[in-house]
Amino acid sequence: MDDDAALDSHLPRLPLLQELPAVQRAVTGTMLRGGGGSIVVTSSVQSIATRKGTSAYSASKRALVGLVQATALEYDTLDIRVNALCPGSVAPPCPGMTTPM
Repeated sequence: MDDDAALDSHLPRLPLLQELPAVQRAVTGTMLRGGGGSIVVTSSVQSIATRKGTSAYSASKRALVGLVQATALEYDTLDIRVNALCPGSVAPPCPGMTTPM
């Protein structure tokens, strides 16, 4: 897959980032009334240890980790934790697949 195709495959996910402030307000409003809470986001190990051919995917996951870090700092004093899970590659689930996901 060339870089343009790889980037295009991840662009549809990015509009979610535009909606994040509204989601944050809704979630944190509930958490503030309840005395705190935790927001957990799933990213990928590719955000910190990338490999050839995954530039668009790695960039999108790194952006998510940066967003989580900034949000964690913003809500630190409100007893709201924000964390990212970064699972690693998994064995191919389908016969014939040779590359870990």
